[in-house]
Amino acid sequence: MKLIRKLLFIIFLITVNLLNGQDWVEISIADIGTIEFPGEVYENNSQGVVVYDSEDENAFYVVTVMRYNEGNLDENRENLDEFYEGNVKGMLDASEGKLLIKKKIVFQNLPALEFEFTTDKNPQLPSLRYTRIIYVSPYMVGINFWPKTDNKSLIQSIKSKFYNSLNFDLERQSESSISEVNKIDRENRSDSYNLGIKIGEILFYVLILGFIGLLLIFLFVKRNRKNKRITLYKRQGKPDAETKIVCSECGSENTIGIKYCTKCGFAL
Repeated sequence: MKLIRKLLFIIFLITVNLLNGQDWVEISIADIGTIEFPGEVYENNSQGVVVYDSEDENAFYVVTVMRYNEGNLDENRENLDEFYEGNVKGMLDASEGKLLIKKKIVFQNLPALEFEFTTDKNPQLPSLRYTRIIYVSPYMVGINFWPKTDNKSLIQSIKSKFYNSLNFDLERQSESSISEVNKIDRENRSDSYNLGIKIGEILFYVLILGFIGLLLIFLFVKRNRKNKRITLYKRQGKPDAETKIVCSECGSENTIGIKYCTKCGFAL
């Protein structure tokens, strides 16, 4: 039993080392910071939400950035908390999901919220989903990690690498936030909550569209590569019937595959 545990631990260390050695791609998100993805990144804009997504054999990786023009949520922590809570509810309602874990965190001195949930609404996609939401005035940023594997250690390792690769340019944000003028009524916390619900629902549907689009691209590329391999195999496996081989004894041309010259009988 101890030997099996040691072998599993060694396999895990090898996997982590391979993961750390993998070339991740750093991209700029909405001019507010950067984040790294494990491969080619696709960018699109849907319903006013900029979506960056990528995929590998382990998971789907998606970042959503939505501009929030109703005021400075970070002026009041209670408003921001209500906004986060509404965002979670909106996403869970839209996905018909079950909340597993939810916790408040601080990331780069910014209040944030992480939650984990499951849903069977889209069976072609992973049911277990991790999301981190962060308000960086005037943007709402969502970091989404949907694992394909059941290996908990591997999930935590990749998720941490993805989440921690996010880096905000806070100096630029503090300068750009000065021009924000429309402030939220601090006494009307329900407005933040209801708005969070609406945004959570929008983000869920945008995510689904992004994931399905990424899945279609992945299947298309995979099928295209398979067709190329089949074509190459057919070309290599079927010799040209017009190709001839010349007999070194009499100089006569013979079809490839014949062992003896048809004119003089010399071994080819």
